[in-house]
Amino acid sequence: MSVSCLVAESTPLQAGSLRLHVAKPAWRHSWTLQSLLLKGGPTDHNLVREWVTVLQRLIAQLDRPRRLIVFINPFGGRKKAPSIYLRKVAPIFKLAGISTEVIQTRYSGHAKEKLLEVDLNDFDGVVCVGGDGMVNEVINGVLVRAQVDAGIEADDVRSRLHPATMKVGVIPAGSTDALVFTTTGENSPVTSALLIVMGAEVSVDVASIHSQEKLVRYSLGFLSYGFFGDNIKSSERYRWMGPLRYNMSGWQTFLKHKSYEGEVKVLVKKNGSVLTPYDPTGKDRCRAGCNVCYKTNSKLQQEISEELENNDVVRVQGQFLSISCALMANRCARSSAGVAPTAHLGNGVMDVILVTQCSRLNFLKFLLAIAKSETRSPFKYPFVHCFRTSSLEFVPKADNSIQGSGKCTSTWQCDGELLSESALQVRCHRQLLKLFAFGIEDRDECSMPCIPCPCS
Repeated sequence: MSVSCLVAESTPLQAGSLRLHVAKPAWRHSWTLQSLLLKGGPTDHNLVREWVTVLQRLIAQLDRPRRLIVFINPFGGRKKAPSIYLRKVAPIFKLAGISTEVIQTRYSGHAKEKLLEVDLNDFDGVVCVGGDGMVNEVINGVLVRAQVDAGIEADDVRSRLHPATMKVGVIPAGSTDALVFTTTGENSPVTSALLIVMGAEVSVDVASIHSQEKLVRYSLGFLSYGFFGDNIKSSERYRWMGPLRYNMSGWQTFLKHKSYEGEVKVLVKKNGSVLTPYDPTGKDRCRAGCNVCYKTNSKLQQEISEELENNDVVRVQGQFLSISCALMANRCARSSAGVAPTAHLGNGVMDVILVTQCSRLNFLKFLLAIAKSETRSPFKYPFVHCFRTSSLEFVPKADNSIQGSGKCTSTWQCDGELLSESALQVRCHRQLLKLFAFGIEDRDECSMPCIPCPCS
C-alpha cells in the first residue's frame, strides 16, 4: 500500500533512530497520519542525520504547498470550524512545515473581499474551513480575482474565462459538505488536511451564472429552482434548529407541492443530425484518474472551437416541480451516490434534471430514489427529463402560478445559497479551478497511483 512521507526527523530521546511521519490510505477513501520509528544504535547518529537531510531535501522538491491563507467561518454550519481547525488541521500543517495566515471571517463576504485585496503570489493555496456557504464564498473570491487579474469581462456570458492559478483546499465543518464528499469520498477534516499537505490536485468544472447581462456568481456543485430552492428558503426561518432545519422545511415544502411555469433552453450535442443520447442511469462513475476528465489541452481547445457547430438548442416549456443543474455528483450523507451519480468533475458539461408536474406520491418516489441513488435510479420516471449540456437558460412565466397561492416564481439556490434572480443563464467552463484532492479513489483499481513516499 502506498504512503506519502510528510516529514522525517531524528529522535533525540532515542539516539540513532529515525522517525517518519506519513500519510497512509485507511478505511474506504480516507487517509490517516501515522508515525514510523526506525530504530538504530547509538553509533548510527551521524548516519541518521544524513538520512534526515536527504529525505527533507527530497520532500522539499515535491510540488507541495509551503504557505497557505486559511479562512475560518466561526458561525456557519455546526459552528465547530475553529475547534476543528485547531484540533485536527493545524497540527498537521505545523508538522509538515507549512506556514499559515489564518483569518476568522466576521461577516458574509469577508473572505471574498480579502481575496480581492491580498497579494496571492505570497501563497501556494487557499484553504477554507466551514460549510458549503463558506466554500462557495472562497471559490467565488478566487475565480473573480482570476478574471480581474487576466482582464476578462466576466459580465459577458460569452467570455472564455481564465483558469484560476490558486489551488483551493476545503476542510469540512458544515451540515452537508457535498463538495468534499464528492471530491474525496469522505467527510473527514484529517483526510482533507492530509490531501492539502500532499499537494493532491484535481481540476473541476465551474458554472458561471448570469442574469440581465451581469455575472451573479460561480457555482461548483448544485443549482436548483423549485422544490430544492423553496426548501432552502424556508429553512432560513429555522436556523436555530441547526442541520435539522432541513428536515422541517423539507416536509413543509413537499406538502405544499408547488410547481412553476417557465421555459428551459439547453444546448445538446449532435452526432451528425441526431441528438447524442444521454443515459443518466448508466454505471459510469467519476473516479481518481478518470479517463473522461483527463484529456490534453489540444483536445480541449478543439472541443471549444467546435462547440457551437455541434450543438442544437432544445426547448422545454411547462410546469416544473424542480429544475436542477449538477456540475458533479453532489454526494452527501443523505445521498451516497449523489443527485447526479454519473456526473464528472471535469468533462466540461453539467447534468440538467427537470421534474415536471406529477402527483405527490410520484414526487416522493423521486426524492427517495435520490437518497438511494447508489442502487435506485431517480431518472426512470416519465415525469423526469435529463440532459447533459454546456449551457442552460431559464425564463420563468411570472404571471402564472400553477399550484398553490402566493408568489408565482420560485427561488434559485446555488450550493446552499439563495439567489434573488429568477431568469438565469448558466454556462459550464471546463476545469476552471484546481482543488487539493484526487477525486474518489477506487483503491483496488485506481488508474492513477497515490503519491509515493520519496524514500520508498
